Amino acid sequence: MSFPEIRWVHVFIALLVTLSVLSGGYMLYRRFWVTGPVELLLTSDPDVEEVKVERGEQGVVVKVRMRPVKDLAVSYARLEEILASRLGDSGYRLVLEDKRDEELEEAYHAIHFFIAEAAQRGNFSEMADRVEKTLGAMGLGAYKVTVTGKAIFVQIYSSDHSRYLYEIVSRLAEIGTPARGGGA
Repeated sequence: MSFPEIRWVHVFIALLVTLSVLSGGYMLYRRFWVTGPVELLLTSDPDVEEVKVERGEQGVVVKVRMRPVKDLAVSYARLEEILASRLGDSGYRLVLEDKRDEELEEAYHAIHFFIAEAAQRGNFSEMADRVEKTLGAMGLGAYKVTVTGKAIFVQIYSSDHSRYLYEIVSRLAEIGTPARGGGA
C-alpha cells in the first residue's frame, strides 16, 4: 500500500503542534492544579515566609523559607502533612531554608557529632547534656533540640534573634545499611 498523496511536511508540522499543545497543557496543569495550590497552602502557614516549588530529578522539590519558630518539629510535621495531603506519594522533598550566618554554622559544627551519634546510637540524654554544655558556653540567643521518631530537629538563634539555623538529622537508617541491631 502506497501513500503518494501524503505530505510529510504537514504530518511533521501537525506532530510538532500536537506535542507543543500537550506539553504546554501539562505545564499549565502542574502550575495551576499542583504547584500553585501547594504554594498557596504553604504560604498561608504562619511559620512560612516564602515558598518555591521546583521540579527536581527525583520529583518535586519544595523549598520553604521559615520564620523563627517556637518548635521546629511541630512546624515541620505540619508542612509535611500539607504536602502529603496535596502531593501524596508522588515523590517530593521538603527543603527548609533559614537565615544562618557563620557564628550559627560554627555552633552547629560544634555539636553535629553529638547529634549524628545520637541519631545512630540513641543516646539522647547524653546528647542533650553535651549540647547544653557546648552551646551554653557560646553565648547564643537560644537553642532547642527536639527528638521525634523520625528525626532530630536543631534550632539555634543568634543573640539578637535576627539570624537562625535549622537542621534536621534523620534517625532512620540509610538505605543499604542495616538498622541498629541488624546483622550481617
